[in-house]
Amino acid sequence: MVRARELAGAALFGMLCGVPGVGQEPRNPVVHTVVNAASWFADSLSPGAPAVVSGAELSGGSFQCVAASDGRWPVECGGVSVSVGGRPAALSYVVPNQIGIQIPVESTPGATTLVVERKAGGATLRSAPFSITLYSHSPGLFTVDGSASGMALGVFADGSLISLGNPVSPGEAAGIYAVGLGATNPVVTTGVLSPANPVALTVSAPKVTVGGRACEVLLAGLVPQMHAVYQIVFRLPAETTLGELPILVEVGGRKSQPGVILPVGRMAIGAVANTASGAPGIVSGSWVSIYGKNLAPSTRDWTGAISGDLLPTELDRVTVRINGKLAAISFISPRQINVQAPTDSRLGSVMVEVRNAQGVVRAYALMKAYSPGLFLFAPERLRYVVAVHADGSYVAKAGLLPESVPARPARPGDVILLYGTGFGSTTPAVPSGQVFSGAAPLSDPSKLTIRIGGAEAAVHFAGLTGVGLYQFNVVVPELPDGDHAVVAEIGGEKSQADKYITVTR
Repeated sequence: MVRARELAGAALFGMLCGVPGVGQEPRNPVVHTVVNAASWFADSLSPGAPAVVSGAELSGGSFQCVAASDGRWPVECGGVSVSVGGRPAALSYVVPNQIGIQIPVESTPGATTLVVERKAGGATLRSAPFSITLYSHSPGLFTVDGSASGMALGVFADGSLISLGNPVSPGEAAGIYAVGLGATNPVVTTGVLSPANPVALTVSAPKVTVGGRACEVLLAGLVPQMHAVYQIVFRLPAETTLGELPILVEVGGRKSQPGVILPVGRMAIGAVANTASGAPGIVSGSWVSIYGKNLAPSTRDWTGAISGDLLPTELDRVTVRINGKLAAISFISPRQINVQAPTDSRLGSVMVEVRNAQGVVRAYALMKAYSPGLFLFAPERLRYVVAVHADGSYVAKAGLLPESVPARPARPGDVILLYGTGFGSTTPAVPSGQVFSGAAPLSDPSKLTIRIGGAEAAVHFAGLTGVGLYQFNVVVPELPDGDHAVVAEIGGEKSQADKYITVTR
């Protein structure tokens, strides 16, 4: 593997060093080093592992090797080929002073030689055999900056990157990327993309330590649809100390490179936003999501915690205050808490405080009169707004929702129901923190406009019908078949853009 800037830099270096041109006799390739593509260690090579060959006169130009239609890396690229112990290596890129290869999976551990060949002017030029030693395992960890040291390249289950501002919490699971973890089941041959089903798991289970403490390894195998890159998913012990801790992987008696760290941190608030739209503004009585780290010790909703007409303000010893007032909590997890903003006339910057058994963390949010957001269906990356027909079936195109869920597109003239939060005050006022079902119209519906496909829709009702939940009964305008954007505007504030319903005549 190589980053674009490395490729460009290597090409420039090759030109500065004098790539043969007109009137120059091409020279035999010369190999200087062969190193692990993640750790950059020369004594950390194994069958199937990506490696970087460095030297001089390795090629007559720069080439990003083109994979075959099935994703297989070629064994010849730009007239260059590499063999290890007589077996062809797969190639990912070639520049005059560097070649990215995958060591043949079929290679045997032990002492062997590597040879670079390139075609020039009708001749085949060969390097002298370069001695290397292959081990059954050669663990190397990828780092964020590609330098082989510093922050490990890792992700959480939701795909977000591990960073100093987004550290791993004690007891939390995370994944890191590596090479050289050895044989897999099933075997993936040289240059071939790793399968997704079944995932190619490592035959030898790696050990992971963070800050010297052994972690529980949950999964170790090749990343599906990538070449020779492994992911290890592990869970930190609950007693892991905090800080930028060294992380090591050991497999087959060999360890990954030193100098790689994993940040382990305390609870933190990363963002406070409208639950429906994700916009930063929050509104009295509406739904708010708090995103962060280690915010709660568990994942649960308010099931069983509602007492009479009162909504819970504490779940598993987690509480939230906004502008000093306790907020009703509907959901908690280590990374997200959903609350109903307490009734408050304050506008402007307000303090948001999350408190749990480990301590307290605070952040500021902007309290606004309006911050409209429409709730969305999860499929297709939240493209479609949640809408319901008068008969209770959903407004959705075929295939958007499971077959067992009644759904059909809207037609011009249909009255459909849209749902959102952050649309401001109602008459009568509905206090936060209490169970509510009924109909409380907006205090000033003249400020509301809903457009579908750019055309203004007639609004038959607009107001609260549930806890922090606004409902809008609107008439679908005369529109052609297709997806049409839905935008709600109130008090000069608009709901999120590029969200749609499907209309079919």
